[in-house]
Amino acid sequence: AAPMAAETSARNRLSGTVTDIDAGEAVATVTVDVGAERPLAALVTCRSLELLDLAVGDPVVASLKAMTIRAIPQ
Repeated sequence: AAPMAAETSARNRLSGTVTDIDAGEAVATVTVDVGAERPLAALVTCRSLELLDLAVGDPVVASLKAMTIRAIPQ
């Protein structure tokens, strides 16, 4: 379960659904529909993907720290 807001210093939390997982050898891109015009794409290690046991269709909460966000135009 996602930590409650009071249990983490990450104040930006987006709820959504995993729509795609593109796993490479070491890193995976997890795409999440958060109800915005464009989905959220998160890079996670393949080990983290395994530990989180993520699959397409899973509900997730993305917790973000502003200093770790990088916006990339498409």
